[in-house]
Amino acid sequence: MTRTEPTDGDNSLYKVEVDLTTNANDFQHQSGAYELNLMVGDALLQNGFSWKIKDTIQLSFHEESAADKDHGSFYSAKPEIIHQFRADEKRPPTIVSLVFSALTLLPLLVLLILWVTLGFNLSGLPLGLSLLGFHISHGAVFALMFFYWRYLDMFQTIRYLALVSIPLFLFGHRLLATLAARRSSLLWVHACASILFVLAGIIIAYLYTNAIR
Repeated sequence: MTRTEPTDGDNSLYKVEVDLTTNANDFQHQSGAYELNLMVGDALLQNGFSWKIKDTIQLSFHEESAADKDHGSFYSAKPEIIHQFRADEKRPPTIVSLVFSALTLLPLLVLLILWVTLGFNLSGLPLGLSLLGFHISHGAVFALMFFYWRYLDMFQTIRYLALVSIPLFLFGHRLLATLAARRSSLLWVHACASILFVLAGIIIAYLYTNAIR
């Protein structure tokens, strides 16, 4: 801010002095054409005014301000940011993965050997659409696990698993209900046969006793 002072001996005239060497920061050291205006105003002055003294005045500064340098560097091109992803975690040797996979599949191999040795017992399974649909749906779940391991991500796997789970649940419920009904009927047949055998034994014993007498 530049102060105005009254001239010597006359309080109605004021003067203002601007030293460009010390006030260069007010102009941000930017040389060029400026417009010179006089603005008069005060808290006690009712009618302030602005008076254009000169349209163009050339000012030149020898030193560039730090603010101007910062302003230019702020809008200048910045170094390219190259994002570096985290390096992949170290994987175990291939032999370790193969041994782990073999140990995981070993129970399935033992099961197949026992099935071949002891023989399959498929007489208790009810033949029909429910049995076929259940095993196909169950196999589709295992196939989906393989595709998840090799190709799919988690969200795709969940979407397909939700679709496969519907027929798996329906066919599985139907198959279990059929097995439960057959088992209950077999239990009823066994109970009736046992009662008949007991009654036959009682009758034979009674007849044998009468024959002896």
